[in-house]
Amino acid sequence: MAMIALVLSFSVAEWGVLDARASKVISSPPKQTDQTPKPIPKPVRAPVIYFYGKVPDDLVLSLGVSPGRVIASEPGFTEINGKPSWKIKPGNEKNGKRAAVLPCWTDPEATAILANGRACDYIFYEAMVSFNQGQSVKVLERDEKSVKIVNVSRHPVYDVLYVVYTEKDKVVAAYTASLGSEDTVRLDFRNLPSENEVMARLKGLGFTKGAAKAFYDEWWPVLTKRPGSPPTGSLPRVISLSYRLSRNEIDEILPVSMSPEPEKVIRAWWVLAR
Repeated sequence: MAMIALVLSFSVAEWGVLDARASKVISSPPKQTDQTPKPIPKPVRAPVIYFYGKVPDDLVLSLGVSPGRVIASEPGFTEINGKPSWKIKPGNEKNGKRAAVLPCWTDPEATAILANGRACDYIFYEAMVSFNQGQSVKVLERDEKSVKIVNVSRHPVYDVLYVVYTEKDKVVAAYTASLGSEDTVRLDFRNLPSENEVMARLKGLGFTKGAAKAFYDEWWPVLTKRPGSPPTGSLPRVISLSYRLSRNEIDEILPVSMSPEPEKVIRAWWVLAR
C-alpha cells in the first residue's frame, strides 16, 4: 500500500526593515570606535511574521541569533536550544472572531495564534544583526532630472527607491524593480509611486492585502517623508534611499527555522539606507 505524505496547509509571511541609519531603534546600538574591529551590527526594525491556514498545534519558530541580539519582541520569546523562540498554536476563537491582543495590525486573512501562551495576530521582533556589506546601492551621478546608481553587493536588490526633494513642496523619486549584482542604471525622476502601485507590488510578492497594507501604512511615510521645511543648499536633496534584499541575503543575515516546516515562507526586508 502506497504511503501518502501529510501536507500541512499553512504558510508564513514576514516583512521587515533593516535600518542602516540606526536612528529609530528601541534600544540604542553600541557606539563605533577606532578600536571596533568589525562594523557595528545594524538593527532590524519591525519584522512582523504572519501565519496563514491550518497552523499545527506544535509549531516552534526560532531566530538564528543569540537571545542577547533581540532588543524587542511581542509576544516575548523563550530560549530553546540557545535561540530566541516561540511555541505556537492556533489561536482561540470567541463568537467566531479571532482572538487578538493590542497593539496589533489585524490582517483578516491571517490565522490568530497563541505564541508562548499569548493570543496575537502575529509575532513582532527587533534584533541586532551583522550586515557587513553595508549600503549595497551607491549613487554615481545625479542631476535635476535623473540619477545614476550601482549595486555594489554580490546579491541582487529589488524595489530600489531613491526619493529627492527638488523644489518647494515637490518630492519625486527614481525607481527600478530590480538591480543585479554590479549592475549600473540611470533612472529619471518621476512622481512617487501611488498607493495602488505599491500595494500591487507587495501583493505580487505574495503578501495578503492586509499584510501589504500594514507595511504600507507603517513604512511608506518613513521612506517618502517630506521635509518640514525646504532643505537648504543645492537641489535636489536626498530624502531617502531604500531597496529590498533578496531572499538569500535575508536568510544569510538572520535565518529563521520552523518545525514543522510550512508549505511556503515569504520573507521581504527593505534596507532604509538614509
